[in-house]
Amino acid sequence: MLLVITAAIWAFSLLHRPAQPLVLWASILVLFQALPLVIVAAERALSLDEARRQARFEAQAYARFRTVHPLTIGITGSYGKTTTKTILASLLRSSNPFSPRH
Repeated sequence: MLLVITAAIWAFSLLHRPAQPLVLWASILVLFQALPLVIVAAERALSLDEARRQARFEAQAYARFRTVHPLTIGITGSYGKTTTKTILASLLRSSNPFSPRH
């Protein structure tokens, strides 16, 4: 809301009084000072929707996981997880000819 008011003041000052740079600079200053507040407010508003979407996605994934019953293997450690995962996936694919090739 503050952003809209500042933009309106700025546009009005340019259209009707171009000789008053103080109003222009004051509105620009208010605009830039308000930007962090606008960003925080937008993040808060979007986080509510994001939490709802994430909960729905997790519920769908959990339901899918219960119906598929996949083979689950945990790979831990600091180094080599991606390489180990790739090699293991290749080995498992070669043992099952009906698995999709990626």
